[in-house]
Amino acid sequence: MNKSFSFSPPLRNGTIVHVIAIAAFAAIGAWGLWHASRVHIGPEFIFYFAPTALAVFVIPLLAYRIYALQNAEYRMDRDSIQLQWGFRLEIIPMNSVEWIRPESDLELTLPKPTLRFPGAVLGRKKLPSGKIIIFLATHSHDLILIKTPEKIYAVSPSEPNGFISAFQSLIEMGSLAPPNEQSILPTFLLARVWQTIPARALILSGFVLGFALFVWVTFAASSRAQISLGFLNTGEPRSPIPSIRLMLLPVLNGFTYVINLLSGIFIFRKEENRLFAYLLWGASGIVALLFLLSMVYILRGS
Repeated sequence: MNKSFSFSPPLRNGTIVHVIAIAAFAAIGAWGLWHASRVHIGPEFIFYFAPTALAVFVIPLLAYRIYALQNAEYRMDRDSIQLQWGFRLEIIPMNSVEWIRPESDLELTLPKPTLRFPGAVLGRKKLPSGKIIIFLATHSHDLILIKTPEKIYAVSPSEPNGFISAFQSLIEMGSLAPPNEQSILPTFLLARVWQTIPARALILSGFVLGFALFVWVTFAASSRAQISLGFLNTGEPRSPIPSIRLMLLPVLNGFTYVINLLSGIFIFRKEENRLFAYLLWGASGIVALLFLLSMVYILRGS
């Protein structure tokens, strides 16, 4: 019988911090976009537009962090210990584990990742001895350490004593068929996506069309003070608006592109779902093309 155990890290504090961070970046991005749409292109525009551009790229990454946290799991059976964190998976053969013990049992202070906050204590550090410490934890205190001949893994199971007890009971049973040590990183998935020709073509086409939209809108907004958005039902022309508000188009397109890109990568993992990933990446190019056609219509009416 191959008995197995599963442990999760504490989720509450990390989830709250990430949700608050997403809300803060969304508010800052909206604030920047609101003010950027009311100034002329120049240093002041860049000042206000920068937080919007930052929010477009940071919010999806924070959303992935929430996904990774909610799906984080430490599994062990008599053959291996598997540390799952989002798209990352560390497989440690049970026969290569020298010991598992609390951080407090060590005589030295572990160096911690420089950039860390609740729910995301991730990364690697090196001890003076040269041994690498890999962090896959939600907090930086009271960690549980897994030592192998080459590495130390720092984890944060919500039941640390149960985690150690499970290891002791499994190690006494002996290993049947230990797997090879593996480290599967998110970059492996990105490389697999990039090596697929249809995926690469769709992702690049969406990026090129989006970049063309940004360049065109920037040039158009800097070459005229106002634009007209057609006519009212009465036949009278609408009141012109500042041309800088056209920047809303590449912002919306950029946000759509990033969301579709990350969602497509997530879906691409399973062979049977790859058609949906292609549809998402293709939709990014279609959205950018529609915005480009909108620019043709707007500028023709101006």
